[in-house]
Amino acid sequence: MNKEMIHYYFFKNLINSLPNNIISELSLSDDKIFYYANIMSIDKYYSIFSLRRDKVKILSKIKENFNQFYTNLLINISENKNINNLIFAYSFLAYNMLEEYIGNYVNTFKPYKLNYYEALNMIDLYFYKKIFPNQKKPNIRRDFKDLSYDYKVDKLMHSAVVKSINQTAVTPYFYRCNKKRNLFYKHYNKFYIKPFIYLIDIFRKNKRNKAYFYKNKIDENLLNNSHQEFIVSDIKYNYSIDELIEYLIKEMIPTCEMINNYLADGNDKEIRIYFNIPDEKEM
Repeated sequence: MNKEMIHYYFFKNLINSLPNNIISELSLSDDKIFYYANIMSIDKYYSIFSLRRDKVKILSKIKENFNQFYTNLLINISENKNINNLIFAYSFLAYNMLEEYIGNYVNTFKPYKLNYYEALNMIDLYFYKKIFPNQKKPNIRRDFKDLSYDYKVDKLMHSAVVKSINQTAVTPYFYRCNKKRNLFYKHYNKFYIKPFIYLIDIFRKNKRNKAYFYKNKIDENLLNNSHQEFIVSDIKYNYSIDELIEYLIKEMIPTCEMINNYLADGNDKEIRIYFNIPDEKEM
């Protein structure tokens, strides 16, 4: 399924590792945690069932202007304070941190016979089986029953997107992506869906078609239980995939506490330093 379960597993365990003073009033379902954890990659479903390409590319533009977008999002959340909105704020930083590491990790341990997306999908299947060990076949629509469009999240994001990338078609874009994703999940185990998706991607010359479907096996080399080295930002690591997740959770907790402190007292000093925002810019 191409990263959905990796991000969900990482984000859920991050939330469970946060101090009690942050999550004591948390009331998020697993469905909502999955929704938050994967909102930054939902654009891959924009044109999954058609030859129509994503020309709006809101998420691509957000990633290119992330610091500006995120500071605007925090302003919105500071004006609408509640624990669910705070967790939503964490989800963007968690997504970015995991993405920074997982790409280099996969490219280091990817077997020659697999492309990047196939290898990533095997790792995703590994985490699916960790989360749902008793399920014989992956079925996200069964496992996460309520992935309906979240208009509260839409409201938080809308003005942040407009201010950051001058894009106004926020609701139609994310609504379409979410609708297409849920439709794909609904038909995932049907016999006709795989050849249909493959045919569309052949016409589009898209190599990501294999990223949508799990294989039946996992190449053990991708788990790095032998602790071979990989490099991220010129730093060497030798974590297995499970150890990497644990390491990133520990790295994320101080950042989450920094966000929480800003939303609690309005002191933006740490935020300015973290996002490299000049002192004269008010949050």
